[in-house]
Amino acid sequence: MKIYSKLSIILLILFGTTIAGAQTVFRGTVVNASTKAPIMNAKVGVNDQGVGEITDEKGRFNYRRYHEILGDKSELIISAEGYETIALDAKAVRTLFNRSSTIQLEPSTQQEADKTVKSVKLFWDISEDMLGRDVEAELAYIESFVDANKSLKIAFVAFGYEIQKEEVITIRDGYLTTLRTLINSLEYGGPSNYGILDTSGADAILFSSNGDPNYGTLKVQQETPVYTLASISQTDNGAYMKQLALYTSGEYVPVGEIENTSSQPLDAAIVKSGITGEIVDLSGPIGDAVITKKGSFDEVSTNRQGKFAIQAALGDILVISKIGYFSKEVLVERKDIGTVEIISKSDELSEIVLEGNKRVDNTIQTSNGRENKDKLGYAVSELTERDFAAGATTLQQLIQGKVSGVTVEGGLFTGSEVVYKIRGGNQSVTNNIPPIWVINGAVYQDVPNFLDVQQIASISVLKSVSATSRYGTLAAGGAFIIKTKDQIYGKAQKKKENTALVKGNDYAESAVKNMEEITPAYIERMRKLPNKNDQFKLYKKISTTQSSPLEFYVDVAKHFDKVDKNLANKVREDLAYISRNNTKALRTLAYLYEVGGDAKKAAWVYERILKIAPSEAQSYRDLALIYQEKEVGKYNQALELYINMLGEQIKGVNFEGLEKPLQSELKHLVVLHKDKIDFERLPNEWLTTDFDIDIRMVIEWSDPTVPFEFQFVNPDKKFFKWAHTLDESKERLEQELAQGFQTEEFIIDDAPKGEWLINVQYLGDAGDYVLPPFLKYTVYRHYGTPKETKEVKVVKLFSQSDKVTLGKILL
Repeated sequence: MKIYSKLSIILLILFGTTIAGAQTVFRGTVVNASTKAPIMNAKVGVNDQGVGEITDEKGRFNYRRYHEILGDKSELIISAEGYETIALDAKAVRTLFNRSSTIQLEPSTQQEADKTVKSVKLFWDISEDMLGRDVEAELAYIESFVDANKSLKIAFVAFGYEIQKEEVITIRDGYLTTLRTLINSLEYGGPSNYGILDTSGADAILFSSNGDPNYGTLKVQQETPVYTLASISQTDNGAYMKQLALYTSGEYVPVGEIENTSSQPLDAAIVKSGITGEIVDLSGPIGDAVITKKGSFDEVSTNRQGKFAIQAALGDILVISKIGYFSKEVLVERKDIGTVEIISKSDELSEIVLEGNKRVDNTIQTSNGRENKDKLGYAVSELTERDFAAGATTLQQLIQGKVSGVTVEGGLFTGSEVVYKIRGGNQSVTNNIPPIWVINGAVYQDVPNFLDVQQIASISVLKSVSATSRYGTLAAGGAFIIKTKDQIYGKAQKKKENTALVKGNDYAESAVKNMEEITPAYIERMRKLPNKNDQFKLYKKISTTQSSPLEFYVDVAKHFDKVDKNLANKVREDLAYISRNNTKALRTLAYLYEVGGDAKKAAWVYERILKIAPSEAQSYRDLALIYQEKEVGKYNQALELYINMLGEQIKGVNFEGLEKPLQSELKHLVVLHKDKIDFERLPNEWLTTDFDIDIRMVIEWSDPTVPFEFQFVNPDKKFFKWAHTLDESKERLEQELAQGFQTEEFIIDDAPKGEWLINVQYLGDAGDYVLPPFLKYTVYRHYGTPKETKEVKVVKLFSQSDKVTLGKILL
């Protein structure tokens, strides 16, 4: 087998020289072309990016849409009353990026005539957020609007996650009986989605919502006035609805009381009404610990001082979790729960940085807390270079008498083979099951006498229980974990291509199980009800009682997929609403849509994730990939995103960890959809057509902290593994958390023919996650060719505590 090597292009230089810019971010001044005087209240916006900007008294504007992208139909529109409108296409707009420009508008020679309103679109939000609206107050305003515009034709659109009802109503003599009856018959629930609304073809828009879309962006035209009705609490004091009305020369109508309900971590409003506390470990405050209200999707993170504030009530249970620590549940008994200490899982020694100088933390966790290792008086389960005997030349000399519970027998003076034994669990000193040896992640059953002991940086010991949970029955005799200096200090070395190469390890097939799904009790209860509507009522009844709501909604949606697709979609809509502010749950929802073939809804979810997690690299990559799906068909928007990412054009976001899959996916876009994109924006090196990979596998996981192992087995029963654990890939996990990505790509090209196995194992504990982690596994065959096929699976990663086979690939 060969390693598949992509063209090594210096992307930053190429993209930097071929692209003038790659974000919708520009600023400037709008002036009178004749007098050069600034124009106040001019409108500046991109037609498919929603509400734009209004110039101030000096004609200035600052258009910042770091996370919006230009499509093939994008236009920048600049208009002002009494002036000719300017429209610039996407290519011209890019020349304005990241620079200040002066835009001149010519005074209009024609007097604008008053527009007669004959047709109106009324968008009526029926998402769960709109429960409690003042229907009569809104109808009263609509009635006054009708009185001012006789003989109106109203296209009524009730919308939530999708459009629920459309009906054209002709209003004569001001009577709203039909409209009132229609509105009173509506059912509320699920999230709101502004992206599904078509505002074209009307003289005016009546828009009734709270101004806080869960999904999508409202596309508006500057020349079509929008009258915004707000009879429900708004998160921003009505700022969006006011801007929408001003931008379109409409009217803002606050027919209800407006109050600020915004909620940011440690926001004064939450601190006043919610629950506060501080998370620490033995070393002090812990930043970025996750606090989750059990049974919900409500999560916050601690700040650098370990403090947090979350909306919760007395009697609720908070779950504190952080990678490398045992999770902890806390019952809320008072508004300030005080200081909560969590315990580290890792026995690895850490480095502490003090005033720029490094020193070794020589303490270790014991039953009495952390104590100095040199003062313990007994051996511990980890050896570092400072513990090794001077002049040692063999493993036996490094280990013998140094590690608690380990015996070393035989050797040169006895004339017999050296035998290593590890006590622990159900093992004993007479145990004849040999331990395994894990060297920089590779598993060996024989003693690795080939190692140069001078290159060993550390040796750790796993007792049988811990070793078996991680490496299967192969490790029933325990495991020695060895890290070499190259592994630890080789940061400057170039990282190898992440391909499914086999390292020569023998595969123990008996240690791997087939994946089995256990039917939850709540699904069994539903199946006992013969009527599907009764099953749905049961789902609604018990949905608020689940301690693991994400798993519950996933299971129930899957159940109704076999019973009634419409009911299954309603379950997913409920999940879309309650998970709207939680990226882990949203990613799981997107995975479900993808595996179900609904790329359009998956795109809605990925757009939402980008909106709430704009600093995470994964948010942009997921959106670029889903835009390539035929059902979505936003190929130029995908191109824009790849240029943004690979050209490092998105301020404050680092895409280094995703560079390899991004290169593959951009090349894929160019090869298969060259006729649909503005390919002239790319260097010639990217326009080749010899792109063909036998097998490309991509794994993605919903929670960046989840520990697991991915394994490939070739037809010769040799395996290669890829570990995502704090022990074996600490630097990788730190990079993922810092940059915000959770994707890995594997390539099999010119590989041995026959059957390949794909295995996975969850290496965490059952109670580690309130929102259980899921894994999406995608296999492409003949990647980058017209013969390409794709298979997507979603796995309950947290359920695979035994190593299981995900799938088989026949080459």
